[in-house]
Amino acid sequence: MSSSCKSQEEKRAEALKKEVHQLHDDLMLKSEDLAKLKRDLGKQLKHAKNPIQSGAMKGIILLINAAQSFMDDWMKMYKEPDMEKDLDAAIKYYEKQLSELERMQSEMLEAEGKAKEWIEKFKEN
Repeated sequence: MSSSCKSQEEKRAEALKKEVHQLHDDLMLKSEDLAKLKRDLGKQLKHAKNPIQSGAMKGIILLINAAQSFMDDWMKMYKEPDMEKDLDAAIKYYEKQLSELERMQSEMLEAEGKAKEWIEKFKEN
């Protein structure tokens, strides 16, 4: 393998690593936002006027819990690959982790959107 080809793979691996770490950091902040929304929904749940409101809020709390569990599980499973040992495997690993984080981000954004929507609906009532 030529040194220029190797350096391109190394750059790719480093870029993916950086992207994974940045997305992880962003999702940690989002997780804190979700925790606050979950507390807010929990407070509102006590004042739900009917089973539909109550059920919807409980469902959103479950969505938030699932998103947070996804993050916890991901962090427990994440292991930095050895780029010196096997660069191709490292690249594949980072690509897979990025895909998982993007899926997690989607779940978090969905939970956040629904939580904010219900908090607003509850304020209107």
